Amino acid sequence: MPVQPLPFLGTEAIAGGALTPHTLIARNQRVYRNVYFPAGAELTAQTRAVAAWLWSNRQATVAGVSAAALHGSN
Repeated sequence: MPVQPLPFLGTEAIAGGALTPHTLIARNQRVYRNVYFPAGAELTAQTRAVAAWLWSNRQATVAGVSAAALHGSN
């Protein structure tokens, strides 16, 4: 089973030296402010919920349809 890419914070990727600002924009798509996902990868309900959680500064509670998606509901 292939590994599903995860959303990430652009500022953390740049600060950690994993990406340059140019590479961040050129090779990734912006999902929310400062939250990016690899370009061309499938953005599922699960990854969108993780992206929203990252956008909330890791403070949000996932509920409803997003929570169901994270728990494997189709």
